[in-house]
Amino acid sequence: MGLAALAAPSLPRRSAQCDSAPTRRSLASAHLDTERFVAVHERMAADHRGARATWARLESLVPLLFAEANPMPIKHCLWRQGLIASPECRLPLTRVSRALADRLDACLAAEDPRAAA
Repeated sequence: MGLAALAAPSLPRRSAQCDSAPTRRSLASAHLDTERFVAVHERMAADHRGARATWARLESLVPLLFAEANPMPIKHCLWRQGLIASPECRLPLTRVSRALADRLDACLAAEDPRAAA
């Protein structure tokens, strides 16, 4: 399976090259809800509408993950999900802003009320 096949979440809206920013964002974002990203990929060949519907549930989160320097927003979400011990990054990066943290927490809570507890 090539990188393009793993980048299926970027395909429901446009055809993307593997080195495009939307593809890299989708691949990095897949750490947060891997099962849903896999479901998008699996549905692309036979159920494009189903893939779009699954992607729609992820679509609002992905831009937030890149609203500030990567990987801070992704680490914040992984921390909120209990997958890592701390949202902190190595210097010069530290943490996401309080405003972005609130938006990320709200987005996670909309999907899973336990996520931003």
